[in-house]
Amino acid sequence: FVWASMVLGVRPLFLVLAWILDLSLAAPWTQSNDAYNVNKAQGESDPRKYFGRLPNGKQYTPSPDDWRRLPVYQVLTDRFYDADPTNNADYQSPLFDWQSNSGPLGGFDVRDMTARQGGDWKGITAKLDYIRGLGCKVLWISPVSQNGFMSSMGYGSLDKTLLERRFGNIDDLRELVDGAHQRGMYIVLDVVNNHMAQQLSWEGLEHDEVKFRMHTGGEKSTPGSPDRGPEPKIALDPDVASICKKQDSCDPATYQPYVDFNFNNQWSDDGKFNGTTYQEDGFSNVAFGITDQNGTGGFWESDFHHSGELPSPVEGAWE
Repeated sequence: FVWASMVLGVRPLFLVLAWILDLSLAAPWTQSNDAYNVNKAQGESDPRKYFGRLPNGKQYTPSPDDWRRLPVYQVLTDRFYDADPTNNADYQSPLFDWQSNSGPLGGFDVRDMTARQGGDWKGITAKLDYIRGLGCKVLWISPVSQNGFMSSMGYGSLDKTLLERRFGNIDDLRELVDGAHQRGMYIVLDVVNNHMAQQLSWEGLEHDEVKFRMHTGGEKSTPGSPDRGPEPKIALDPDVASICKKQDSCDPATYQPYVDFNFNNQWSDDGKFNGTTYQEDGFSNVAFGITDQNGTGGFWESDFHHSGELPSPVEGAWE
């Protein structure tokens, strides 16, 4: 996880995906998001050219020779300790705007255990002596990237280079890492790159099953399931659309919730999938396998697949 080591001076335990994949969803630098954005490439909009920067004199902390010998203390940051109430947010808030680095920061309500509770990096820093006193030498914290509404565990990321403002800013996170290192402890970042926050749904099918299909539908597109229709259009998740309608500058018909990925419902009759699809077990050519020979047509200008739920080689489409 390259940006973590570049900006924080810590070498995390889990190296999940390549740098280029981690930058698949990342915010360009702006003056207003500087305190929270680990990307410091000013004037650059190509995520492949983003980079982080360590403060002068900052040194990397090498990983231990054997992690198995070190007791680990895992923290759900939001649930641990709220040392800075100023970074909590009201239950209702606007949609996320990467340029101003604001919203959606709702979900805070200590009366509701399913809502956010306000824990932050300053809170963990304040309790480092307590954690070290338990004999723990590794502190495993929640994912640090900007999440959406609620999303207290940190697994609903909206952006991969902006830090979660409800946890704190870059300086707060560095203070936590430095404090741990001063006590002979290591920090492990929980890295989540295989999914993002739920911001999209299917047009007209928000609450229905959407079985896997490609192209225009019918037997040519989906062998063995000729009754399946064409690929569905993408729409905003109903909850996101509801919040959008309340904002003067937000139109649910045109709003794009992700910084670097846009959905596009313009159909192309000539679109043809170039390759083979793979099931979740990594194998192709199974019962529901679809290849580029099976039909044409698709939402070719969209950054998202419009094919519905991924099929399974055993039980069919996920339901």
